[in-house]
Amino acid sequence: MMNRIVATTVGVATAVVLSMPFDTVKTRLHTMRPLPNGVYPYSGMMDCMLKMHKYESQPGKMSNGGCFYTGGQAYFARLWVIAYFSQYILDKYHASTKVSEFWQPARYQYTGGIDYDIHDPYTDGFNQMMVRNWMAKGGMGALSPDGKT
Repeated sequence: MMNRIVATTVGVATAVVLSMPFDTVKTRLHTMRPLPNGVYPYSGMMDCMLKMHKYESQPGKMSNGGCFYTGGQAYFARLWVIAYFSQYILDKYHASTKVSEFWQPARYQYTGGIDYDIHDPYTDGFNQMMVRNWMAKGGMGALSPDGKT
């Protein structure tokens, strides 16, 4: 559980740092209103980013690039809750009987040999079905569905 919390926090923090500036610019572009002279304040995404950097991120005026992260705490909290509970719901769903074994994620198989740490792309149930239906009939059974022709 602690791994899940730490991993969710690191993942969400990375997502906030990388996506928040673009989300802030998008929000400003979507909510802009014409100035008194009838002209819009931004002509596009790059213009908005440059004006934010020029007028709101000046070290001489004791400001920094924080204008791109306005509302970042709420953004982080919302994403963290969504990410954590999505994982929790998926874990509960895959642990239930509503999902057949064929749709569960593949499990790692530690059997030794050459492919010691390479996971098997099929589940145990699929492997057993393949052995039972195709290879266990003897002869050329692996080449034919009925094991005879």
